[in-house]
Amino acid sequence: MQNCLSLWLSIFFHCTFAIFCCGVALAQTRVDESQPASVDLLQLEETSIKAAVKRVSVSVVQIETIGGNARDAGVSTGTIVSADGLILTAAYNLRHKPTSIFVRAVSDTAQGPERFIATLLATDNSRNLCLLKADLSEDVTLTPAIAAPEDALLVGATTIAIGKVHDPRAASISVGIISATDRIWGRAVQTDAKISRSNYGGPLINLSGETIGILVPLSPEDSSVEAGAQWYDSGIGFAIPLESYYSSIVRLTQNTDLDQGLLGVTLDGDDLYADVPEIKFCAPRSPASECGLKPGDTILAIDDRPVTSQSQMKHVIGKKYAGDNISITILRNDRQETLTATLTDTIDPFVELAIGIIPDRNSAPNAATVAQVFADSPAEQSGLSRGDIISALNTEEIETWDDFQSAVNQLAVGETIEIVVRNESASNPSPAQTKTVELVPLSASLPPDDQEEVPGEEAGDDEASTSELVSIPIKVAGSANLCTAFLPEVELPRPNHGQPLLVWVAQPGIEDLQPMQEAVEQIAVRHGLVVLVPQSLNPQGWSPEEAEFIVKAIGKLKKRVKIDDRRIAIGGESTAAKMSCLAAFLNRETFHGLIMFNSLFPRRIPKIQTRPDQRLMILLAASDDFKQVDELEKMKSAIEKQKFPINRIRSQDSSLAKMLPQIAAWIDVLDRH
Repeated sequence: MQNCLSLWLSIFFHCTFAIFCCGVALAQTRVDESQPASVDLLQLEETSIKAAVKRVSVSVVQIETIGGNARDAGVSTGTIVSADGLILTAAYNLRHKPTSIFVRAVSDTAQGPERFIATLLATDNSRNLCLLKADLSEDVTLTPAIAAPEDALLVGATTIAIGKVHDPRAASISVGIISATDRIWGRAVQTDAKISRSNYGGPLINLSGETIGILVPLSPEDSSVEAGAQWYDSGIGFAIPLESYYSSIVRLTQNTDLDQGLLGVTLDGDDLYADVPEIKFCAPRSPASECGLKPGDTILAIDDRPVTSQSQMKHVIGKKYAGDNISITILRNDRQETLTATLTDTIDPFVELAIGIIPDRNSAPNAATVAQVFADSPAEQSGLSRGDIISALNTEEIETWDDFQSAVNQLAVGETIEIVVRNESASNPSPAQTKTVELVPLSASLPPDDQEEVPGEEAGDDEASTSELVSIPIKVAGSANLCTAFLPEVELPRPNHGQPLLVWVAQPGIEDLQPMQEAVEQIAVRHGLVVLVPQSLNPQGWSPEEAEFIVKAIGKLKKRVKIDDRRIAIGGESTAAKMSCLAAFLNRETFHGLIMFNSLFPRRIPKIQTRPDQRLMILLAASDDFKQVDELEKMKSAIEKQKFPINRIRSQDSSLAKMLPQIAAWIDVLDRH
C-alpha cells in the first residue's frame, strides 16, 4: 500500500512538473512570437516614412539667394506646385530681398538636380508665402507636390516635415503629428514636428507622401514676416494647407501681392472666447464705416456662418484677403440687417481727436460741462466758453464726456461737428444753441504754457504753496521693492474725479529720495499732483517683471488717496525712462501719459498702436545737453507716423526740478477733449 502511494505521488509530481514546463514553454513561445510582430511594426513605419519622403522629395527644391540685405548667399527650401516651374516658399526665406534667386530641382530630363534662375512673382503677406517661377526651357518639366485632401487633415495623423537646406539631393526630415487644425485664425494647421529655418518653405506631408501644407513661421498675435521664427524646433510649427490654397496661387500668378483682409472694427470686451462680437468702434473711412456698421451693432453671422464669440469672428475673417467681399448679418435695435463690406489691406492708425477744452472735474458725472477753453483752439473759434454744457453732437444725444469722446472718435481729422450747448452759470447763462467746430488731433490741442488755473483746482494760499510734502511708504505684498508716495501736507480743494498722479520711476541704485522730494514739492502742491516713486529691487537695473509691481503699487496708493484714472502718467530719466516705457505699453488701461526724460525708446518694445479706448499720450523731455537729440527727433517722427499724441519740451537745465513745471502742466490736462 505504501509502495502504491509512493508511486502515485511520483506520477503526480512528474505530471505536474511536465505541465508546468509545457506552460513555460508555451508562454516563451508566445513571447517569442510577439517580438517579431513588434519589430515588423517598427520596420513598417520606417518603410512608410522612407517611401513617403522618396515620393515627395522630387517636388522639394533647394533655393539659393544672392544679394539684398544679406552678406552671403542664403540657402532655403521650396515646394514645386506646377510642372511649368511654380514654386512656393516661405516669405521668411526672402525677407532680405535678394537680387538673384536660383533653385536646384530635379527635372524629368535629368538624373540629378539642375540649377535654374527663378523670379519672385508675388507675396502672400497674410500667410507669409512667396510664389517663385523657375525659368525652364520648353522641353523641361518639374514634378509638383500632390496635395492631401483637406478632409484628411485630422488631429493625430502622422506628419513629416521636409527640408533641403543641407543637400539638394537628400531631404532632411522631422516626424510628428498634426496637433491642431484651423490655427492662426483659420489659416494654418499646427504640427509638433520640429520646424526651423531648415524646412521653412518645404512641405509637411503624410505617410502617403501627399502634401498637407507648406511650412512657414507664423504667430497669432503678429503678422510680420519673422513672426513665429522664435519657436525654433519647439514643437510649435505651422503649415498652410495646400489643397485649399490653389485658388490663391492663381491670384499670385497675376503678379499681385495678397494681404490680409481688414474690416476696421474694435469690439467691446476683452475675452475673445466669452464675449459676443459687439462693435465698440468703427475706424473712419474703413470698410466697416463705409458699409454702414455702427457702434452697438452685434455681429451675428459672416457669409451666412454664425458667429457667437469674438474668436469665431476672427476665424472667419482671418481667412479672407483684402478685396474680398463679405456679407455681415447684424443685430441693431432688436432688428436683423445684412450689410456687404469689401475688406481692405490697411486701416489708417486711429487718431484721437479734440476741439481744445478741459472738462469740469467738479460737475455731475452725467453732464459734459466745459471748465476751460484753450486759446486759439477750434472750441474758442466756434464760440464755446466756460460753463457750457454739451447735450448733443451731430444729432446724437450726449450725457457724459465718454459719450462725447466716443462720438468724436468715429470721425476724421478736419471734419466738422455740430454740437448743441447751453450755459446755466450765473455769470454767462444762455439757452440751447448750436456750434460748428472743426476736429483736430489731440496733440494739437495742448494749451499755452501760461494757461489759467482750471476752476475747482485753485492752488490755495501762499502758505499752502510753500508747505512740505508728506512721504508715505507703499508696500506691495510679495514684493521687496521700495516705493514712496509724496502728498501735499495741507488739505487743498480737490476735484470730484480725484488727483492727477505722476509715477516717477527711480534710477536703479538710488536710495536717497530727499532730492526728489525737494524737486517736486512746490509743483506738486500747486497742481494737486501726487507723486509715486517706485525703486528697483536690483541696484544694477530694472527687470521687465517689475512692471507688475509698479501697477500694484498704484492700486495700493488708491486705497489711501483718490486718484483721477484719466490723469495717470509714468516717466523717468535715462534707464528708468526705458522701464517707464515698457510699463506704459504693457498697461495701457492704467497709464494715459508717458514721459521720456533725456532718453530714447528701448530697442525692444511691445508692438504698439493707437486705440480708441486706451488713450496714451507721450511727452519727450530733453535738456539742451542731451547728446542724442538727433535720434530723439527721429523717434518723434516715427511715433507721429503711428498717430500717437506726442509733444516735446526742452530745458537748458538737465535737472528734473527745472523740467517738472512743464511736465506737471502736461499731466494736468491729460483728460482734455
